[in-house]
Amino acid sequence: MPDFDILSDAFFDNPYPTFADMRRDAPCYFDTRLEAHILTRYRDVERALGGDEFSAERVDQWGKGAPDSVQGELDFFARELKRWIPFNDPPIHTRLRTRLGASFGPHNLPRIEQLARSAVAEGLDQLDPAGEIDLIRDFAFPVPSRILAALMGIPAADIGLFKQWTVEIFTLIGAGVATEEAVRTGHHGIVAMRDYCRALIDERRARPQDDVVSTLIATGTPDDPVTDDDVAGMVMTMIAAGHETTTYLIGNAVHAVMGDDQSRAAVLGTGLGVEAVEEFARYDGAVFSIIRRARADLTINGELVPQGAPVFCMLHSANRDPRVNRDPDRLDLARAKVTHVGFGSGIHKCIGSLMARTVVREAVQRLFERFPAAQPAAEPTWIRNLGLRGMATFPVRLRGT
Repeated sequence: MPDFDILSDAFFDNPYPTFADMRRDAPCYFDTRLEAHILTRYRDVERALGGDEFSAERVDQWGKGAPDSVQGELDFFARELKRWIPFNDPPIHTRLRTRLGASFGPHNLPRIEQLARSAVAEGLDQLDPAGEIDLIRDFAFPVPSRILAALMGIPAADIGLFKQWTVEIFTLIGAGVATEEAVRTGHHGIVAMRDYCRALIDERRARPQDDVVSTLIATGTPDDPVTDDDVAGMVMTMIAAGHETTTYLIGNAVHAVMGDDQSRAAVLGTGLGVEAVEEFARYDGAVFSIIRRARADLTINGELVPQGAPVFCMLHSANRDPRVNRDPDRLDLARAKVTHVGFGSGIHKCIGSLMARTVVREAVQRLFERFPAAQPAAEPTWIRNLGLRGMATFPVRLRGT
């Protein structure tokens, strides 16, 4: 069987050639370093994410390779992540997701749209049109951060802290093979975020406000109380997953449009339709992989996946599978049928996808309307992370070359 290096710098810069080879030659590839099977075909990824053959409980996967000296920090990290919605199966997952979903469902769309328009307009007004910007730092991060701050009732100035803590947490989640430094970094991030959220919950219990945190607290009943651990886990889920993934999807979408004249013309002409955001999520989404565990011995493409074994569902490979999307390596904002798992699948499908779709569409459309000639000023720096796909920096000249 061929050997594939999915932890190399070259892979993170451009994973798509490797994914094409893996789909063809080893669609259920066992990676000895990760001690896990790597799924790269759409049907296999959809099977793992959307059915009941696999479990979402996988918090111990991120300890692979960690030295004994950090086992205490690793155990704490796993216990805290176990409170997050994505890392639970029913009935715990159902109980928590139902509560949080009430704040991010279609009935809240008008408020989310208003917040998106305001945040994008403010973000564009603060850019220097004559200079060079870092699109991630100066626009793609501040926009969703302002929206989440307003929804959660968090001071906008504190969102930078959540950015730092989220990066630290995903340093361990996306490491593949855990080092002592990665464990200590992830531990610091999750402790700091948990302590902040606990203090916020105490404040809202004493003085409720019109925000998501107060709403979550109020969903408790005598028969089914909501604990501080419950609320903290839900808040941390939305903040850590919500702003980081939306930041990266905005950046990836802008990068893709800047690299394709036809797409730029479409944005400036007919504008972005609803299907365009689905194409952005398919073409180069923000979530790179999702881990699942087999509930029983399974055979996938001729390979045995034992009970309890982890599999990495590679979303970007699945979305570029020519078996389900014609001409998959081409960005087509008018694609008639977009088949993708960019927001996950099944009961664990991204709970904030409605907000992400709304914010990304508004941000990309208004950016190119304001700066139609914007161009990359240099090559972006892609993050090295198996959990997320995005750019750490993206230098852009708003007035073009």
